[in-house]
Amino acid sequence: MREIISIHHLLCNHYLQNRDIVGCIFTLFHEKFAVHYQEPAQLARRLLDRSYTTPVTIAHLSRQVALSPYYLIRLFRRVYKQTPHQYLIQLRITKAKELLSHSDVSITEICAEVGFESLGSFSALFRKSVGLSPSAYRRSSQTMRQSVYIPLCACLQHGIDDTLKQ
Repeated sequence: MREIISIHHLLCNHYLQNRDIVGCIFTLFHEKFAVHYQEPAQLARRLLDRSYTTPVTIAHLSRQVALSPYYLIRLFRRVYKQTPHQYLIQLRITKAKELLSHSDVSITEICAEVGFESLGSFSALFRKSVGLSPSAYRRSSQTMRQSVYIPLCACLQHGIDDTLKQ
């Protein structure tokens, strides 16, 4: 019985040692080649950042980074936790939010300017992402940009000039 227990401990120790070696080899491999595998995803992201205003297809993007469309989607998701399409939509919505907050350009023009081809899909995706329609977002961001009243006592305490300069 003691021999069986000894053999069992020996096998367990051998397994644990080999598991550690395999783990070290995997870690070294991952550290050495992880950057290499991220390069196509980073290139795809840079291409999306530059061309978000134009129609982008996964076929065209995958040709530019020399990967199959399916592998590009899997790699991009592994690196950025979202697909290239999800990233593109998020990027376009972010740009639209900036334009809605800081310009008086019509929503239809903003839709086209950030790369959406349909006002309906832009509005639906914007509402899904932000929780407000584009026009409601514009109204809410404009009210936040209006000047805020600061009581005189706070101005005096912090040395803020209490007169409006026109």
